[in-house]
Amino acid sequence: MPSMALGTTTIENIVAHDAAALEKDLASIRMDSQVTLPGVPQIVTRLQQMLADPETGITQLIPVINYEPILVGRVLQMANSAALNPTRKQITDVRSGITRVGYDLLRSATLAYAMRQLSQAHSVKDIRPHLEALWERSAWTAAVSYVIARKFTTVNRDIAFLGGLMHGVGKLFVLTRAAHYPFVLRDRTKYAGILRKWHAPFARAILNGWRINAEVIEAVVQYENLNREVVGTEADLTDILATSYLVVGHTGRMQDLSMTVEKIAAFSRLRLDIMAVEETLEQSREEIEDLRLALR
Repeated sequence: MPSMALGTTTIENIVAHDAAALEKDLASIRMDSQVTLPGVPQIVTRLQQMLADPETGITQLIPVINYEPILVGRVLQMANSAALNPTRKQITDVRSGITRVGYDLLRSATLAYAMRQLSQAHSVKDIRPHLEALWERSAWTAAVSYVIARKFTTVNRDIAFLGGLMHGVGKLFVLTRAAHYPFVLRDRTKYAGILRKWHAPFARAILNGWRINAEVIEAVVQYENLNREVVGTEADLTDILATSYLVVGHTGRMQDLSMTVEKIAAFSRLRLDIMAVEETLEQSREEIEDLRLALR
């Protein structure tokens, strides 16, 4: 029956049914088993695990990356970005590209490749707009995290970029499950509640499977907890992710954020106010845009 023929009460019932079914589905997944993102190419999982091994050298990585030309292109695009290659001397070979970006940004390039493959899969056609919106925000958050880490903290900027990119991986998993219960996506409030409840445990499970370091995992799990208890006054990776996520979410309406920023501890630890944020975004516009585009 066409959706326009359904009464309001009927639609509300279907939405409620799909929401309950999605929650039941998520609750049935064992967190101690290996949770993986559906549709992610095997080469991505292999590379993530190789990059987690301190014994893995560039020579071992090159043939794996060369196996997938699209991934080669992503590595070279990132290596030639304004943020990583200010001299603009073109890097054209994979070995030099890996050397320039480093292992943490290589992880990010690999994940970007995986997400592009996933978004093009037929199985996600009904949720593609949601998927692309989530990935776009992840790319922006990664780029802004990179700049904030570099300018305002001693946190490794490559780690900040990786954390920013992966902050939505649990939400991505929930979204792929929601594809089976499409009516739940019609109710933003209800779906947002499901995301808040479930994205963190799935993010932890997926990133543990990829052997991502504990600092990144904790930041991805905790960045929405603006009242978390912190020892000391120095900003950490979680503060960077929390701040970047909020800044990206308020693009074009930064004044809305300015009304509450003084109450957000992450901004205080970073010693940031809205004026400093806007100035940083303006000064780093080219870097942010280059990094973001390298992930698309």
